[in-house]
Amino acid sequence: MQIQVNVDASVSTKETEAFGLSYSDFSSNIQTSSRTRLKDVELYRSEDNRLGYWAHYRLNKLEYRQQRLQQAELGKKLALDLLEKYDHSLRGKRFVFNKSSFYLIKALDELSDLVDMDLSANLYGKQVNLYSEALQRLATLAANTKLRSKQGQIDAITGSNLDLRSTIKCYYEGDTNLDIIGMKLNAAFSRGVGTLITDLISNPLGEAQLEIQSISSADKNQLISIGIDKSQLLEQSDNPLVKKMISSLNLSTIDLPLNVRNPRIWLDYSFNDSGSENRRLLDDRLRGLALEVVDDGQAADYTLKVEIKSRPGTYIPYLGIFSAFGDAFLTLRNARTLEVLSSETIKDIKATGLSRAKAEAATETVSLRAIQEILYRLVKGNILP
Repeated sequence: MQIQVNVDASVSTKETEAFGLSYSDFSSNIQTSSRTRLKDVELYRSEDNRLGYWAHYRLNKLEYRQQRLQQAELGKKLALDLLEKYDHSLRGKRFVFNKSSFYLIKALDELSDLVDMDLSANLYGKQVNLYSEALQRLATLAANTKLRSKQGQIDAITGSNLDLRSTIKCYYEGDTNLDIIGMKLNAAFSRGVGTLITDLISNPLGEAQLEIQSISSADKNQLISIGIDKSQLLEQSDNPLVKKMISSLNLSTIDLPLNVRNPRIWLDYSFNDSGSENRRLLDDRLRGLALEVVDDGQAADYTLKVEIKSRPGTYIPYLGIFSAFGDAFLTLRNARTLEVLSSETIKDIKATGLSRAKAEAATETVSLRAIQEILYRLVKGNILP
């Protein structure tokens, strides 16, 4: 029977020195554990009674110690090489996040099961504990990896298909700030409701583009929280203890305020190519749909053109009235891009009157009723989320 024994130990570390420079504080407090696997244990004695069976095993301390020393020497050699590669990556003009952090995470993978051993080694002419050095670098990585929004806030409107963008700068803070390339970010509304493009990764300029697709909350003051995605660090480690350490890191986050208002719409209304006081019925309907109606098309986010044209019908002798027909044409555009968002036509809207003129005039009232019925669908489908 093969017996395998694990020995766990809890370790708490705090580093205040790196490369001879004193750091008074790190934003990340790292706690970890040691996991040692023992092999070739021997049965020492056994006993059993009505309650169960107990077996006592022992190991050869000399053989175990020799095995651990060999593991430690190999781990130190690999970790030393990885730490030097990590440090070298910080001396360039850019910091390739996935590649550079891989060196550090793998060094921790090598050392985290050996903290009960002597992990001292010569690094840059100085005798140091490699595990402490690796932990200090992880804490410094978390503290010095920074995010900054290039916009103090975003002026936005409620609605869908917004295509609002904000540039997030990603950099490693040092004597000379380094652009961080290939770092994944998370983004979510911490106050308010909306839809974001959340697949964010920094480009060769150290910038990630946050895209706001829609805002469905009418709250004036909303907030988007943006942080560093730990998954790319977690995926680099094969050691559950290192994964736990990474999960506890306090990585940089920023908040992007949104100053949100209702969408502004400008109504261009005509009946038989002339203005009409009846347009106020549509104004009221648009306001009821949480839109701000403005008098200047230059101040609008959207323009709605409504045209009603009447044409005479026939005389209905047995009723003694005249008929007329109206056609309504609606065009909704994005005021900034002039893109047509929706185009609607309502044909052959029938009206009657005691005279031909009154019948044609009545087509405006009847057409306005029909238009009000489809305004909700038009606005909800193209402006509001």
